[in-house]
Amino acid sequence: MNSTKRSMLQNLRQWLYGVRHDDPQTVLDNFQCFYELDLGDGLKTTDSLQKDHPGHVEFTNAKFACVMQMVDEEYPDGLKGKSCLDIACNCGVYSFALAERSMDRGLGFDSTTLWIQLAHYLQHLKGKKDSRMAAIDFRIGDFYSVSFPEEMFDVTLCLGFLYHTNDVLAACQRLSDWTGETLIIQTRVIADEGPVARLSDPETQEFIDDDEFSIVPSKDMVIACMKRAGFHTVKEWLPADGNDEAGIFLSDPTNLFLIARKNHKKFTYLD
Repeated sequence: MNSTKRSMLQNLRQWLYGVRHDDPQTVLDNFQCFYELDLGDGLKTTDSLQKDHPGHVEFTNAKFACVMQMVDEEYPDGLKGKSCLDIACNCGVYSFALAERSMDRGLGFDSTTLWIQLAHYLQHLKGKKDSRMAAIDFRIGDFYSVSFPEEMFDVTLCLGFLYHTNDVLAACQRLSDWTGETLIIQTRVIADEGPVARLSDPETQEFIDDDEFSIVPSKDMVIACMKRAGFHTVKEWLPADGNDEAGIFLSDPTNLFLIARKNHKKFTYLD
């Protein structure tokens, strides 16, 4: 384990207890996480939002199943030889799943320091049994200021993020700058038809935080912005019939999955 990761793990323990603590499950039980993740050997994370938001576990499990189905449909032979970017990665759940599909290199970033610390901790635990976890680089970074000079990623995940921005077109342009082949998006949208958007409203949009100011786009607006930003094909993705786990998305017009593609297929991931 390098010195940077060792320092982050030490900071995580100190934040929780003020002293060193070596019991992994105790660390996991006291850390805010948005996902339930089974790490094996009886270790697991707990969805901290489930208590105040009943059904959140079902929502995140269904979202995970849909996103990974999209990845598997696009890359049925796995991700060997591919580089992947996980935007607003939280504790790294999707990055771990991409690593399990044998991506060559992956980068996950989030603006919340403690989530990146947890991602490093989970990577440490998972890496004890799966060497593929070493392919991931987790970083603290803000979407609007993070930079990857001269880098492009074959696959980009942008999940649960677009409706938190205040300039959808600019966000889509950054996504295009970073993506070489395929962009997978999950976002909340307004149900209005046409390329329109509305100011965020926590009273009518349960997915908006009370103190948040953003612009929430329609489905047509997201598609139009993606095409304007340089993606050649942008298509809505729907769960297959019989996918009961993902059924909650079929009846909710404010949930949107998209696959955006570039025509050119060969890029180099630079150090």
